[in-house]
Amino acid sequence: MKTTLLILGLLFAVILQATLVPFITLWGVSPNLILVLILILVILKKFEKVWWLIILSGLFLDSLAGLPFGLVSLSLISTAYLIDRFNQSIFSRIKFWVLTILVILGSLVYNILLFGLGIVFQAEVVFSLRYLLIEIVCNLIITLIFYAGFKKIFR
Repeated sequence: MKTTLLILGLLFAVILQATLVPFITLWGVSPNLILVLILILVILKKFEKVWWLIILSGLFLDSLAGLPFGLVSLSLISTAYLIDRFNQSIFSRIKFWVLTILVILGSLVYNILLFGLGIVFQAEVVFSLRYLLIEIVCNLIITLIFYAGFKKIFR
């Protein structure tokens, strides 16, 4: 039941990310709904249990993103793995400030990976510090909204 709910939720989030979220902007920057959901999922569960959901949502997003296929998936899976390793090696319990730090780090890592892989794949991916800072704020707001719901489902 939880797995079906997760798949449907991530599929719905991918559709929202591709259609509605680009119109919800803060100084021209949209939140990355999929990244936030995946980071919360990886923080609450272990990477080994949800890697296939990350790849699945990344592939769905790749098919709608307009970037070279696999660029978003590779960035998402790498970010999720790194954040999970960092979380397991540094933090023993998940508290709100830990979640905040991990979402900030995840947003930084994801955008740096996306930019770096964009160079490798010769795709036009814009990297701006202003854009990155605003996206981090947007992602933190989305995290506040979704974390309580995820915590009730998975704890």
